[in-house]
Amino acid sequence: MATSEDFKNFVLECLKNTNLGFIFSARKMFGNYCIYVHLNEKKPLFLLCDERLFIKCYEGLETLLDEKDKSFEKAKDWYVVDFENLSLLEEILEKVLRRENAKI
Repeated sequence: MATSEDFKNFVLECLKNTNLGFIFSARKMFGNYCIYVHLNEKKPLFLLCDERLFIKCYEGLETLLDEKDKSFEKAKDWYVVDFENLSLLEEILEKVLRRENAKI
């Protein structure tokens, strides 16, 4: 099942509402979307597949997230994110992007 543009726009709005100052964009891929965060460069961060938000199983997220699933057939398990829980979304972004910024 593909992800609708309305759903993509809603998720992007939720990400914007975290008020952490990050800029996000999305690109359509095979009927679904990849969501990018703009740091020093554009980096892929989330997948939107079948109207659900996924994030790679980054170290440290196991304390925040427990539901895992495959974003598509034959894929590795990724965490499923409750994007409407803004405080959880902020914690995820802070953990992952702090880690990613350290690599840049």
